[in-house]
Amino acid sequence: MGAIEIALAIEMVTDGLSRRQWLCLVVPALADEGCAGASVVIYNPDLDPDHRVAADVVARLSEAFNRASRTTLQ
Repeated sequence: MGAIEIALAIEMVTDGLSRRQWLCLVVPALADEGCAGASVVIYNPDLDPDHRVAADVVARLSEAFNRASRTTLQ
């Protein structure tokens, strides 16, 4: 079977997905046994001078990977 790529474009602004919505999309994808990896692209630090968005991205990814690992271990 060939590789399948699922891209989730998440715009971390007021019009973007809530943390709960984002986790509902990402956790099942990460927990799936067919998930071979993940990547984060197009972060522009010039648009985040106080690094608030960067901290949110890291927190969301950490939570998603933690939840996905607990899901796959059960």
